[in-house]
Amino acid sequence: ILMPSANSSSNLANLERIDLKGEIFDSSAVLEKIINAKNDSNIKGVLFVIDSPGGAFAPSMELALAIKDLKIKKP
Repeated sequence: ILMPSANSSSNLANLERIDLKGEIFDSSAVLEKIINAKNDSNIKGVLFVIDSPGGAFAPSMELALAIKDLKIKKP
């Protein structure tokens, strides 16, 4: 594992990690995290860790559209 030295002058990007585990039946908690990351100017990117077999159509579509919208603001 490489770690930057204490006197390194490079700026590290601030990443938000959003975990999505299990079946998707309620998207509200993950949607809230996506919206918060989108509106936080300190966050430069989002890492999604997904371990899901899928789920209901409507909440899955809500998440897909929210991620697509996030990508526009934070490519």
